[in-house]
Amino acid sequence: MSSGFSGSHCAGVQTIKQSSHDAIDFVIYNPKLSYRDNLRLTYGAQLVAPTDSRCVLVNNFGEMNDLGNGIDIEWNEDGYYWRLHFWHTCYNQLKLGEVAKEGTIVGLMGNTGFVNPKPTPTEPYNGTHCHMRFSRYEKDAWGGNINIVSLDPTLYFDVINPYQGDDSSLAVDVPPLKWAWNKLGITSVLEKLIYMINNIFNG
Repeated sequence: MSSGFSGSHCAGVQTIKQSSHDAIDFVIYNPKLSYRDNLRLTYGAQLVAPTDSRCVLVNNFGEMNDLGNGIDIEWNEDGYYWRLHFWHTCYNQLKLGEVAKEGTIVGLMGNTGFVNPKPTPTEPYNGTHCHMRFSRYEKDAWGGNINIVSLDPTLYFDVINPYQGDDSSLAVDVPPLKWAWNKLGITSVLEKLIYMINNIFNG
């Protein structure tokens, strides 16, 4: 985890406070791999729905540009609404209002929006991570969200060790090169060949 959840403990749950990080930032980490290789593994990793849910927000370089691409899913359980929010994705699989079954891929991890360090043509995986926010709330008579509480995702999901457990919210796959090419604006055959050679010998 590159950045943890910070908040005050209240009524048995982690709740946010002013100017705190009400989410977690994480990458895929294998201690046998280099920093660069871990970022390459993280880029394009599948983000999946931990339960049956519905897509309630999709951003593709829209108004929330600092966060880049992002997708939110929501479900109703135990009298509350729950929302899981994935940001900095390189690809969003769902459309607004679309239903996702448990295990459905909702997006792919990436480095869109404001990330540090920024990706470059020579280091296209810089800044790759997932910004995950998890919240619980109720709805008023008009359908508006009220009594919103941000929760520490690690208390609910197997984020630290995402490859184990039935409640895992992450699986790994190898991303197609075309997503990196599109993100970096690489269009010619020569540029694509140079990109692949650089990643083979310098990755």
